[in-house]
Amino acid sequence: MGLESWVAAQAVGGVVGLSNMRLAFAIVLVLGGCGAAGPVAPARTRAPSAIAIAAPVGYTEQQASDICRIDPEACPRVDQMQRLSQRDVKRRGAESEVMLTGPLAAAPAVSRSSYGYSMEADANPGSAVPPAAIAVKPAAGPRAEQFDIEAKVQIDVEEIDRARTALISLTEAFGGQLMNEAVENGPSLRGASLSLRVPSPRVREFLARLRDLGRLRSSSLETREVSRMLNDAEVVQHNLEQALARYEQLLGKAANVAEATTLEAELQRVRGELNRVKSDLAWSRDRVERSTVYVTLALPSDHPVLEPTAKLYPGLRAALLLDVPPSSFSGHAAGFAGGGLSLQWSRAFDVELDLLKDLSRSSGGAVDFYLVTLGTALYSDYFGGGKRRTLNPYFGFRSGYARVTGQSLLPLGGVLGVELYKSERLRFSLDSRIYAMLGRKQGADVVLQPSLGLNIAY
Repeated sequence: MGLESWVAAQAVGGVVGLSNMRLAFAIVLVLGGCGAAGPVAPARTRAPSAIAIAAPVGYTEQQASDICRIDPEACPRVDQMQRLSQRDVKRRGAESEVMLTGPLAAAPAVSRSSYGYSMEADANPGSAVPPAAIAVKPAAGPRAEQFDIEAKVQIDVEEIDRARTALISLTEAFGGQLMNEAVENGPSLRGASLSLRVPSPRVREFLARLRDLGRLRSSSLETREVSRMLNDAEVVQHNLEQALARYEQLLGKAANVAEATTLEAELQRVRGELNRVKSDLAWSRDRVERSTVYVTLALPSDHPVLEPTAKLYPGLRAALLLDVPPSSFSGHAAGFAGGGLSLQWSRAFDVELDLLKDLSRSSGGAVDFYLVTLGTALYSDYFGGGKRRTLNPYFGFRSGYARVTGQSLLPLGGVLGVELYKSERLRFSLDSRIYAMLGRKQGADVVLQPSLGLNIAY
């Protein structure tokens, strides 16, 4: 028992050890995979699916040949068929034997059949005469085959908008027409799919020209022979026209209001069916005259998906400035006007340079006031958070360097403004700044500066 217990313990320990080794090996693989894995490649974009151009449902053989479905009143009834059969049997019985006289009196009697005359019981069967062939009416000229052509093409292009414009121009040059269009410009669905109708005689030339738009990824061409379907539809139309004419004749002979009402209802039904058949015929003939081409424009599989974003917003400024010196300074308040340059990375950080001229001096083109400032500004979430097109308020702080009348000053202050208009590529704002100009021995100047700024995305 001791030996058996020891063996069992070793077996259990081996199993446990093996399980621990497997667990450790799995952990190493997971950690190694996590360390070696690179950045996950973004999902490949795909183009939207083409919008199909619906085709009418074809006619079956039963619809083309069953007059009872089109005009129930014209169907023969069972009792009529029985009476006609009995009458035909009596007539054939009365005319079954043909009496021969004259030189042919000794010839055996013959009977009429549905396809000619046949010999009755003859002592010499080998002398029987075969029936004459039934003449076949010459057939009409061969009917031209008619085809419904449908093509599907996928093309890789570098620029979706440019390729789409070129495709539409090419379609119009071939006398075609744009029927449906789907354009997507999202992160995972990007491209264009167009449904086109092109004259059938030139469709193959049109497909060959599509290679000029980009690299052909796939192409398929399906041709269906629709002569039988068109012929069936024409038979249905002919039967409906006959039924319509018959009902119109019966309506003229109606004996009372009830019969006239019933015939009017049937006329309305037959007219509706006839109009539908005519519409389907016109559509099917158009499918023969013009082929359907589905073109999908997509970016190449190795094309990086980049969303255009503005790197910075350079712009111009127009500004006024009122400098109020301290009371201990002998000078007086001075007004300046001018303009400058602005460079914004975002509303949170920008750099501005203003060059201003003293308005009290009537001559001279020298710059009297230099002002270079750095600033930051914030939107308020309670007033749209800067996401509106118009009237986005903001406030911030500014500081930098200023020089006036031979002195260097340190501007320190704030700004309060509003974006009059904001879009992805344009910002037009109005603001007012107040600075304390530090650096004068007599004390700090107070400067007020209203300004207009126009920035364009780059």
